[in-house]
Amino acid sequence: MVTYANNFNTRTIAENFDEFLAPRLFAPWGELLLGQVDLRPGYSVLDVATGPGTLAELIARRVGPSGRVVVTETSPEMLSVAWSKPPVPDGARIEYILSAASPLKVPKKSFDVVVCAQGLASFSEPVAALQAMHRALKPDGQAAISIWCSSEANPYFYAISSSFRRVRASLNGGIKHQDGFLQYYQPEALRQMFTESGFREISLKRETLPMVIEGGIPQALGGVAATAHQSAVVKFSLAQRALFHQEMAIYLNRFLTDGQLVIPTSCYIIRAQA
Repeated sequence: MVTYANNFNTRTIAENFDEFLAPRLFAPWGELLLGQVDLRPGYSVLDVATGPGTLAELIARRVGPSGRVVVTETSPEMLSVAWSKPPVPDGARIEYILSAASPLKVPKKSFDVVVCAQGLASFSEPVAALQAMHRALKPDGQAAISIWCSSEANPYFYAISSSFRRVRASLNGGIKHQDGFLQYYQPEALRQMFTESGFREISLKRETLPMVIEGGIPQALGGVAATAHQSAVVKFSLAQRALFHQEMAIYLNRFLTDGQLVIPTSCYIIRAQA
C-alpha cells in the first residue's frame, strides 16, 4: 500500500508529474540507478512503483526487444499515463500491472533485476515491500533501489511542504490534508531492512544530482501541480495561495542563478543480491 496514492487522484496531476518532474528529476535519477546494475539484452526486469513509467522506458531500451519489462503501480491515474505512451523503439514491450508494493501481483522467482526508484519512502510497509521484491527475483538476481535522503536534502520538496505547513498554521489547522507523504531512513536502518528482507551483498551510497528548473521561480511554483499537494492547494483561497507562493519563492530564491533554479537533490542508492 502506498500512503500518498489517493492524493494522485486525477489524471491531470499524473500528467503534470510526467511533464514537469519526470524529465527534470526522475529521468536523471533513473539513469544513475540503472547504472548500478548489470542490465543486459534479454533480461527480465520488474519496475516497482513506476509512476508514469519514466524508469520503464529507460529499462526497455537497455534490455532490447528480446527482454521483458513488467511495471507495477498502485495509482490507476499514474498507470494510465504510463500505459498511454508509445512503445519504445527497438525496446522491450512493457507490461503494466495495477498492484500495491506488497503483495506484488507478479510470479515468484521470475526476474533478473528488480528496481524501485524513489518509491520505498512512500510505502506504509517497506519491509513487506522489500520481501515481495526479493521473492520476485531469480536466485542471485539483482535489486537496485533509490530513496530520498531527507526532506531538507531535497529543497524543492521541502519548500512545498514547509510552505504548506505555513498556510495551514495561519488557519489554525483548518486544512485537512496530509503534508508529510514520505518516510525517511538513516543508512543503518535501510541496511537492516534489506537484511531482514533476505537480501545480501548490500551496498549503499549517497548521491546528489541537480534539479534544473529553467523557468525559475514561476515555473517552480507551477510545478506544485505535479505533486501530491495539488489536491489541497487547488482548494486554497486567493490569499492562501498568495501566502503559499510567497513562502516558496522566499525559500527557493537562494537557488536562483541567471534566471533558472539549480536545486540539489539527494538520494541513497542501494544495490543488493537475492
